[in-house]
Amino acid sequence: MGLFSGDNNIRPYKFSSFSRLISSLEGMRLRDPYSVLSFDVFDTLLFRRCHPQAVVEGAARWLTEECIRLHVRPQQDSLAARAQGYRKVTSANIGRGLDPDCNLKELCRAWVAEIAPDLDEQHPELASRLEAHEVALEKAVCYANAPMVDALRRLSVQGFPAHLCFRYVSGTSC
Repeated sequence: MGLFSGDNNIRPYKFSSFSRLISSLEGMRLRDPYSVLSFDVFDTLLFRRCHPQAVVEGAARWLTEECIRLHVRPQQDSLAARAQGYRKVTSANIGRGLDPDCNLKELCRAWVAEIAPDLDEQHPELASRLEAHEVALEKAVCYANAPMVDALRRLSVQGFPAHLCFRYVSGTSC
């Protein structure tokens, strides 16, 4: 978790337990001296019931099965296609001077293009269904860290702005 002061200097802190983190959060006041909280959503606000790779592997299996159902021969292993698609999107972002990461919509489009480049007309629809499937898998395995959610709600009531950004999930904003 990073704590940012009004002058945008990062002062990172590590907490040995959620109870210590929550106690520290509850003692904070806006501009005292922090104006922004930054933390990883996964494993802080949300927990997964499985390893994140299990979700990726589930989406990869689904995509392979969909290709077979559509009578499209996958050009490569689905996980390799995902990795290659990710590399292409992030390289393109870097080339444009952007953050190298990508959202799920961008990743799914590149993933489908890698595994089934001949799907021209069906490509956007399959990529959208793949994205929806991966999001459904994430929702099925995630649950909220209730004490953290409660602490953030209390901070919000005190006037501390609460902004969550899920860059990875398409259609979300910071």
